Formats: sequence, C-alpha cells, structure tokens
Amino acid sequence: MIHHICRLLTALIILFAICLGAARAQQVRIDLAAAAPETVWRHGEQGAPCAPDDYADVPVRPFLVNGAAAGAYRVLWFAANSQGYFASETRGPDLLAADVTLARFQRLPDCARWLSSKSYAGSMPDRYDTGLWMVAPFTHDGTNVYALVHNEFHGEWTGSSRWCREQRLSIYLPCNYWNLVSAFSTDGGRHFVLRQTRPNWNEPAISIAEPYAPDMASRHPLPQGVAAQSNMIEQDGFVYLLAQQIGTPALVPPKENAGMCLFRASVPLGPSTRWQGWAGASIGWISLPASYPAAPQPPPCAKVLPGAFRFSWSYNPGLKQFIMVGLAADPAYRLSCPAADPTVRDSDQAFVYMTAKADLSNGRFTVVTAQTCLVRINWFTRWGRSWPTNIGAAYPSLLDPTSPTLRPGGGTDLNFQYSGGQPYLYYTRLNEYQRRGNDRDVVRWKLSVAATTDSP
Repeated sequence: MIHHICRLLTALIILFAICLGAARAQQVRIDLAAAAPETVWRHGEQGAPCAPDDYADVPVRPFLVNGAAAGAYRVLWFAANSQGYFASETRGPDLLAADVTLARFQRLPDCARWLSSKSYAGSMPDRYDTGLWMVAPFTHDGTNVYALVHNEFHGEWTGSSRWCREQRLSIYLPCNYWNLVSAFSTDGGRHFVLRQTRPNWNEPAISIAEPYAPDMASRHPLPQGVAAQSNMIEQDGFVYLLAQQIGTPALVPPKENAGMCLFRASVPLGPSTRWQGWAGASIGWISLPASYPAAPQPPPCAKVLPGAFRFSWSYNPGLKQFIMVGLAADPAYRLSCPAADPTVRDSDQAFVYMTAKADLSNGRFTVVTAQTCLVRINWFTRWGRSWPTNIGAAYPSLLDPTSPTLRPGGGTDLNFQYSGGQPYLYYTRLNEYQRRGNDRDVVRWKLSVAATTDSP
C-alpha cells in the first residue's frame, strides 16, 4: 500500500512539473519582416548550367568547413538536383563565424560534382543508387562532413513491368521507393564518397523496414519509404532528424502513415554511422535496416508530430523551443495570410510554422504554437504547364546567419542549427514556366520571431 501511494505521489509530481513547464512555455508569433524576398542565387545569372536540370531542387543546407587560417571558414551549401551539380559556395574569401551572412552563393568552379546517380533504366530497388539528392550535412570539426542523401527508385522508369505496370515518362508516385543513404567527406567537403556494400550498391541509412511494393495506387497515391527529411540537430550526444514515413498496411498502421517520425544517430557521425528510429514509449528506439529488407520488419517508427511537417527545424535558445517549417493547405489561409506574390491569388497552399518543446531522447514533443500560416504560395500543383504565368515556391528552410555564434554554452555552430529573433525563410522560387521549367532561383525573406502569450 505504501509503495502504491509513493508511486502515485511520484506520478503526480511529474505531472505537475510537466504542466508547470507547459504553462510557462510561450506561444510564438513569426511574421514577414520585409515587403518582399531578396535573391540569394539567380539561375539566369550563373552562366551556362552544368546539366539541363541544374537547378535548386532541395531546401538549402549551408555548413561551415575550415578555411585557410585558424578560426576562418568557408560556407558550402546543399541546394541542387539529383545530377550532383551544386551551386554551393559562398562568394568571397574565408569568413569569421561572426561575419557569415548567407546572402549569396554560387556554383563551385568547373561544375564540381560531389555525387553521381545511376540510370533509372534497368535499375533495381535494393541498390539504392538512382536519384540521389544531397539533403542534410553535418560536421563536428569543419573537416569531416557526413551527408544524408535522399534516394529515389522509380519503377515507372525502369523499362520493366516487374517494377511497375505503368511505364511512363512522367512521375508515377505509386511506383516510387524513397529512402536515405549516406556519404562522407574527409577533406572539408571537396569530395564525398557514398557508403556502399560493393560498387553501385549503396547501403541504406534511414530507410523503411519493408521491401519495395510496386503499384501502391491501390493503397494510396504516395511514394513508399522515408521522405521529406529535415536538417539535423545535435543534442546530448546524438544528432536528430525528422522525416516522413510512408509504408504499406503490412508495416505502418493507417493512422500513423505519412506521419513525421524522429530518427537519431550517436556523434560523431562517420562512415560507419548507424541510425535508429523512435517507435513509441512502449518500444523505444529501434535499429533501422542496414540492408534491403526481404520482408516487412515491424515495428515501424511512431508519429511524433501532428500533420506532415517537414523540410526544416531550428532550435531557438531564447525561446527554448524548436521551430518547425513545412507545407500545408487550408481554405482559412486565404482570409488572413499574406501572399508571396500577386500570382498566388486565391491559393490556400502555404508555408507554415509550428513551435514545440521536446524531450528528444524520449521521442516526446509538446506543441506550444499550433500550425500557423506564414506566407501563401503556389506549390507545384499550381505551377507548370497548366499555370504558365504563375510564380511558384518550394522547399522552405528556416536559417539564421548568426547561428554560428548562437550555440548554447559557447563554441561555433558549424551546421546552422539555431535561430534568434530575426532569421530568414529560404526557399526555391519557381519562375514562370513559360520561360523554362528549370528556371528556379533561391530567395530569402527576413522574419521576426517573438513570444506572445502563455500557452494553456
């Protein structure tokens, strides 16, 4: 009886502490702090492209590598497409951490290629070697750089009905298998090497624990696998990443499908790094597949956030909250949310934000500021051949140029994990399609971030 009462009192004390912490967490308001965005990289001013599809096709991800002198840095970026050509270096000489602005970047000279993707024709899902986008870098020392690489298998482009009944030129998502592989650089980002089991066979890093299932249209019109990955954030000996898990009913329950999951790996990251996924409080952290699975291997990862938040997150040391930026659609956004440009008109699609406190080691997020519209846009569904005069917007990321100096406890943040009161929303601007489908710029919009009222 006494033990029972003690356990009950302990539970009440913990509950009170959680409630007190939630009551003190302040809701956050984020607003556009400029009349229009400024251009960081203009496709049309970069000279001849390195390839026909050489354009910004992922959220921009800057990171610092060591410069020629001690305490000086170069800024490299992941921002390009699956051909491996990267508009990737900040202009000018090496910088001190306090002088980083993230205002302009350019291609590396001579169309430097960091990675190469294999041909989709004749490809197989177990090789994880087609459609490679470098999406999430992380470095501890400015010399060794770990990179997560988004990988896409397209069954509709293989030329074989074994992998998809419909062989077509356009993308057919029900025959897609998306996951993450990894690459590593030991020379400050000059060269990257994919982690492979043998030539042309990439080893999965963060992947779904089930084999490719062709023609998923009977289940849902989405790709299968792990997609929409964020940047990495370090905390207490691990780096954490958010990504969307999309599986078959054999592995992922319908209510969990397409939810945002939490993944982690211990630091420092290296060529042999292994990742884990959070599978819920009753299971904890699970190891992810180190090779192509022969059959579904439950349990799956657990959804940790409402909605399909994706693309970017940042920790704000002043607010002691995480800020997450993603994409959503809601008719209510038409009434009060500003438009990115006049061609947006009545679009209900928007870049949105959410803030939360988190106990990452236990996979627990407490939402403080609910999903809120930041700016209305034309997503890919309102841009292209059917909308030739529309300006589109894609791939948002929240970045603060002062992040290298915002690291709690001192030291230099080499990975732009933190943000203060005036960060920027970076995104890809999709110019009028009637000009060229690959005419895409990178822009940034200054923001103001401030606490408002106590949350309930």
